Amino acid sequence: FFFFKQKTAYEILSGLVGSEMCIRDRIKALAKKNKHSAAKILMKDLVRVRRQSDQYLMMESQLKSMAMQITTSETQMAINMALKGATSAITTANDKMDVKEIQTIMKQFAKESEKMGMKQEMISDMNEDLGDVQEEADQGYDQVLAEVGLEMVSGQAVPSGKIAGKKEVKAKEEDIDDLENRLKDLKGQLSLI
Repeated sequence: FFFFKQKTAYEILSGLVGSEMCIRDRIKALAKKNKHSAAKILMKDLVRVRRQSDQYLMMESQLKSMAMQITTSETQMAINMALKGATSAITTANDKMDVKEIQTIMKQFAKESEKMGMKQEMISDMNEDLGDVQEEADQGYDQVLAEVGLEMVSGQAVPSGKIAGKKEVKAKEEDIDDLENRLKDLKGQLSLI
């Protein structure tokens, strides 16, 4: 017989984070080598890994909620069994507490738990519908290109400052000339005072 150690939540999450970092490094390397189609495919994988991580966290939260509800139900069942078995305990309990009030509270708790479950399902459905994988991949890839000093122009990756560089230099020279002229005017006005 083979026994497998079940992974903890921390181990699973750290594995997903490790996968995400590895994929991100590969994307950067491919972007630097001008292999953009392969990098975009890996970016889609990265988006999927991130979504899987988010879904895992949500599922973990829902499982904890379900475990709490099961524990509450087990506690209720144990109370019910104890009350069925001991008539003297029931009469004493009836003298000291209002059973109808407890039942009302339990019904209200069950309703609120059910509402919370429906809200969690709605939020989960909304999160799945938000955003398009392709759009997220393109945005992520543009960010990676920016980190490595590149930008996409007409489907080609070019160094970031290459396009706007000449126009910016001319604009800066004109601004400097403008500022120097204003400085001369101000000095002239100061000398008159």
